[in-house]
Amino acid sequence: MLSKAAGVLALNSLEVHAATLRSHGGATVDAFTVSPRFGSLPDASLLREQLSRAIEGSLPLADKLAAKERDYGGPPLDPPPAKVLWFDDESTGAVVLELRAADRIGLLHRVASALEQCGVDVQWARVSTLGATVVDSFSIAGADLDRRRIERAVLDAAR
Repeated sequence: MLSKAAGVLALNSLEVHAATLRSHGGATVDAFTVSPRFGSLPDASLLREQLSRAIEGSLPLADKLAAKERDYGGPPLDPPPAKVLWFDDESTGAVVLELRAADRIGLLHRVASALEQCGVDVQWARVSTLGATVVDSFSIAGADLDRRRIERAVLDAAR
């Protein structure tokens, strides 16, 4: 859900500041704190319709976000190299992956998709945009947390 919701928000020029993810009884609840990059918030019914289409697979988010990025000038020129940091919380057993990278349209969508493809469950995400760079943190869990494979996938998504 995180990648699809983040993709729909990016498609509508909404900047994500934080995401809280919860599952209960087989249902997933994602709560996002967002602000429009410019203009006003889009109509909620449009967001619902696009999210439904993204979930069912009839909205090609990756293609639409790539087109949007091309329309707005493409990725940043000569961005600083992306970096992944790992933190382990011994008291809770949580593993936190932190990504520091140049901001791009749909970055959270691409990174969340990469995590999903690695079989990782995201418990929570804290997303910060600082000028042209992001510091995105994800508390992750999963049966197989192959850190090298996950890190490669996240760094590839950030390019």
